[in-house]
Amino acid sequence: MPFDPSEFETLNASGILQDIPDDVVLEAIDGSPDRQCSQLCLPSDAIFLCAGQSTPGLYIIIHGTIEMFVAEADGKERVLDFVKGGSTLAKETLFSDKPLQYSARSLSAAAVLHL
Repeated sequence: MPFDPSEFETLNASGILQDIPDDVVLEAIDGSPDRQCSQLCLPSDAIFLCAGQSTPGLYIIIHGTIEMFVAEADGKERVLDFVKGGSTLAKETLFSDKPLQYSARSLSAAAVLHL
């Protein structure tokens, strides 16, 4: 499901993007090939963040439902949380060299902005 400009207006109004320079957000929205951010249009059941990943970035959920989980030693998954539009993921990677401690998967078709 592609991004809808009204969804970005909603995010801007909520203050989530208030500290991110406008040019960075606009670059992500317009699809510029040399951008440093990306739009992820995910199908249901797509894992897009993996525990142990150390690539910094902020993931903003535009729409859809995302499940945060960890894999236990016995291979079972433990659900940590569910997040929806307007939520952010992986912000801890912006301020630390520590790898991500959880994985994330879309439970429905989802759109995610990665800055």
